[in-house]
Amino acid sequence: LQKFGAGKWKPQHTRFFKIIMKMMENYGTEVIYIRGNHDDFIDSLAPLKFANLSIVKEYMLESNGRHYFIKQGPPYCSLAQDLKQKVESAVSYISDFEKVLAEFARNRQCEGVICGHIHHPENKMIGDVHYLNSGDWVETMSALTEDEEGNWDILYYSADMDKENTNNENMVLTLIPAAS
Repeated sequence: LQKFGAGKWKPQHTRFFKIIMKMMENYGTEVIYIRGNHDDFIDSLAPLKFANLSIVKEYMLESNGRHYFIKQGPPYCSLAQDLKQKVESAVSYISDFEKVLAEFARNRQCEGVICGHIHHPENKMIGDVHYLNSGDWVETMSALTEDEEGNWDILYYSADMDKENTNNENMVLTLIPAAS
């Protein structure tokens, strides 16, 4: 979570993690936690695998014949700072950030890149590269999901989810798809 600013740990964050842990326990869901730019304390742990939880600094996802490079934070952090200093507005900063990451994926022979650093959820093609940004779990409360056919969606946490799952022992994650 944010070290500074408005982002604070909220009850819905705890409920979300409880749901994920129940999914791991009840359904064998594999969770791969990618170290973020606010996760300095994880550097000494990563990589770590414990049951169906992995903590890593980066990850290569192969899905439906496509390769996605996943990383949040360095080198994107220093890259993001460089880009931020060179552009005048947030819109061009985001655009430049996305283009640089698409090129980064291309150079690694990947069909896509998945990141989060700039807290701006996105699912789009940049040239021949599938660019996915999960957003964040503090401001937008967004996440990425992929179905069995390899289709990706940006999903947002629903306040209704709290009401539905408050006392449900077998909680299932219910998220709302972004408008297409």
